[in-house]
Amino acid sequence: MQIASRTQKLILVTSVGIGFLLSPSLSRADDFDACVNAYESAQVHRRAGALLAAHEELIVCAQASCPASARQDCIKWLTEVDAALPSIVIAARDAHGRELRDVRVLVDGKPITERLDGKAIPVDPGVHTFRFESAGAETVKQQITVREGEKSRAVPVTLSRLEHRTPPSPTPPAEQRPTPVLVYVLGGVGVAALATSGVFGWLSYSKERDLRDQNCAPNCPADDVDRIEKQRHVSDVALAIGGVALAGAAVLYLTRPTERAASKAGLFVRPGRSLVTSGVGISYTW
Repeated sequence: MQIASRTQKLILVTSVGIGFLLSPSLSRADDFDACVNAYESAQVHRRAGALLAAHEELIVCAQASCPASARQDCIKWLTEVDAALPSIVIAARDAHGRELRDVRVLVDGKPITERLDGKAIPVDPGVHTFRFESAGAETVKQQITVREGEKSRAVPVTLSRLEHRTPPSPTPPAEQRPTPVLVYVLGGVGVAALATSGVFGWLSYSKERDLRDQNCAPNCPADDVDRIEKQRHVSDVALAIGGVALAGAAVLYLTRPTERAASKAGLFVRPGRSLVTSGVGISYTW
């Protein structure tokens, strides 16, 4: 294959070189090189199906400045490539059917036009990925098979406008009113004090009733009378302590401050069944 390729190239250079010597209009060596390269490249591109590239090369070697022998082949091949080269006509519209012109079109990642004018656009045959872009519209991608020799193929596309979505407003941090531990302490003290008051009050009442049943007044034992008085005193003191403690717990609970949910500094007690610690504070629950 390499020997055949080299032989073809040798024949090409020889024939073009003869034409170069016979053509007075070709006066520069770079023109000769351009004709030879275009002549060879056009055939390579054509065999690969790259008709657009072949078309450009054939235009170069079909110029009057090229040798007559090469120019005749290029003109012939140019006619054949023009017949085989497919083209498309893109019609872009929005969701309401209105025609769009300011549309950028890319084929396989390469831009082919920045604005639609209704003219046919030549495209190499084969399977291509088309990308349609327009300001304020959603980008659309389509995979289209373009067939050789297919002329002015209609390619409709609909570009929907982008929805202007208002970003959601940030949600303010939740607030809470945690219960200070002192509320539970005072509440516990108050309940315990009231219970104590009730117990000693009942003991004093029960002992006093026993003495009345004995009809010993006013000669009842002094120890029993003193015990009743002490029990009454303890009951009264416990009742006062319980009332003050419960009142303090109520005041603290009603006036507790409001805090953001993220803030957990401090010591608080919440109902539950576990002991939870955090990096900021300690929360006792049961």
